[in-house]
Amino acid sequence: VNGYPSLFEVETGERAKTWLPGSETLKVVAFGHLWGNIAVGGEFGSVKTVREDSPDENTGYRAFKTAFPQTQAITALAFSPDDRFLASASEDGRVVLRSGSLEDPVLKEFFHGSAVIHISFTPDGKTLITAAQDGTVFAWDISRGVQGEALREVHLPGSVVATSPDGAIAIAAHDETFSFWDAAQESLVDGETKVRWHDADIRFTPNSAFMVVSADKTKTLKLFDLKTKKVMKTFDHGEVIMRSDISADGKRVVAVGNKQMTLWDAVSGQEIGTPIAVNAVGYPPVFSPDGSHVARGDGKKIFLYDTGNWNAAPKELDFPGHTLHWTPDGSMLLVQEAANGKAAIFDLKAGTFVGDALEHDKFTYGELSASGTRALTWGGGTTVRLADMATGRQILSMHHQGGTRTAAFSPSGRVFATVDGRSQFRIWDSETGRQIGPAFGKEHLFVSRLFFSQDETKLYAATGLGVGVWNIDWLHETVSPGALLKRAEAIQKPKAGK
Repeated sequence: VNGYPSLFEVETGERAKTWLPGSETLKVVAFGHLWGNIAVGGEFGSVKTVREDSPDENTGYRAFKTAFPQTQAITALAFSPDDRFLASASEDGRVVLRSGSLEDPVLKEFFHGSAVIHISFTPDGKTLITAAQDGTVFAWDISRGVQGEALREVHLPGSVVATSPDGAIAIAAHDETFSFWDAAQESLVDGETKVRWHDADIRFTPNSAFMVVSADKTKTLKLFDLKTKKVMKTFDHGEVIMRSDISADGKRVVAVGNKQMTLWDAVSGQEIGTPIAVNAVGYPPVFSPDGSHVARGDGKKIFLYDTGNWNAAPKELDFPGHTLHWTPDGSMLLVQEAANGKAAIFDLKAGTFVGDALEHDKFTYGELSASGTRALTWGGGTTVRLADMATGRQILSMHHQGGTRTAAFSPSGRVFATVDGRSQFRIWDSETGRQIGPAFGKEHLFVSRLFFSQDETKLYAATGLGVGVWNIDWLHETVSPGALLKRAEAIQKPKAGK
């Protein structure tokens, strides 16, 4: 308990050597393979190494070298077969790779995502195996790099304020101007307009062909063709525009101001009907997938407006929602509550809510997968929830240390990504809710939004300085459990007589 490790002879049971006393409870020990190296890990994250055959000449005690690679209790240690490397794991799932002598700085860091209880190297020393308390086992190629390793950081002229649904285009804003960043080419194209970006609202069509930009400086709504990056039309709302939207086919646009909501024909630029009086400014209007309705909440109720009969009385849903997401077939709504941090799923055909409310602390954010079968919600606390849209049933509840910053589905909806308060990214399977691979990231990286490349081989993290590009091509490397088991048996097969 007091950190006094001792070495005993197995044959006689006698104490062979007493080592230099420590100051913390020792949790785990590992023996080297070639040179009598021994390592011990402590409850406060320290790792100490000593040569078995090299006592200190002055004290007679063992001469330790100490490093503090981790901040939580060390749970596992392992030397590589040639003793060149020493790997240590801690309760928070962090794995650190150092030289076996501890003389060099940290070589690599890995994030397993759960408390690691065992680590070992393959006989060739090229792969590190980590096993965690949650039952997951990961193999790390230490000769090549880390899964999720950052490829590069692209510095943009300002902050990323919006990204297209397909992840192909990001909008960077600076000094009341904006630029289009092409993710595939990693190049910038200047925009045509000036807006006050902290008051701007940007919406895209699902196919990323068009976008609308509204800002209260000009009280106008601008329609952009994303192929040419040019303004197609400008719509005058006559008052401060708070939120806006564009229909999936790009043929209609809608804007909400302080007192009214206006609908336009995007082709002709003419108003449809007359503006509708509204309250609770700041809550967005959302087109249904076929453009036949606009849904909007005012914090007390949800209203469904018929775009074919714009000035008719809207249908009302009794739920205090404010932000809405339609499923692709227009049959369901994911509704986020204004004040109490709840999200709910409404079946428009049945006219009822399905499943239980998805509760969060304070405010709530949400997103639907491309297929509309999965809902992802998160809030001001540490919890992220994945739910099935058909049943309203919660599939998974995830807890992130330091809170959840943001989350995003991939374009196919097959996976989604989250980032926590420690800037650690995780990739999850949308069907099963299982984490895919380990956590990865970079500390002190403030991420405002996540988006995937179209081929889902890269994850982009938008920050105040630009975009961090992370390699996730390992998502496409699938290994069946049977094949993995055979590989493990081949590695661990005992030799004759041992």
